Amino acid sequence: MKKHLALIILVLILSVLSVSFAYFGANIIKNGDNKTDINTGSLKLKISDDSVNIDDLLPVYDSNYRASYKKEFTITNEENLNACSKIYLKLNSIDEELKSKYLKYILIKDNEEVYGDFNSTSDKLLLKSEYIESNDSNNYTLYIWISYDENENQINMLGKFLEASIYVEGFDASEITACN
Repeated sequence: MKKHLALIILVLILSVLSVSFAYFGANIIKNGDNKTDINTGSLKLKISDDSVNIDDLLPVYDSNYRASYKKEFTITNEENLNACSKIYLKLNSIDEELKSKYLKYILIKDNEEVYGDFNSTSDKLLLKSEYIESNDSNNYTLYIWISYDENENQINMLGKFLEASIYVEGFDASEITACN
């Protein structure tokens, strides 16, 4: 009988503790500001033309970069979600002589210009925070050139090959109006 009484008291104590914990735990969460917004859908960014193939660049002054390789492309957000995106240039193949501070690029959107060079062989982050509204498009122009330097022998850069791909990564930006 004592064992049954002790077991019943233990069950009652555990029940009271469980109910109390559930009640106070729920009150603590309920009193906090725990708003949850859920957006459903998928983000689909589409690029119009992603290939970059260059087989014979000539050196030009930086001020004349528009006379060199030119690539125009469009990134379209085909869904009902606003997006922040990053634009990359993935180097698939590049001749050793072109891996230089003299091989340069500029990416232009509207009046924004982003400059860089090919001093390393890693993928190039061309643009790191681009906002694209739902069902909208952004147009870009990419120029790649050999920057002419009168004091440098650049003959070894002539007749060389560069193959790359442009790709874009994005994330849902439905709750914001600009990317940081």
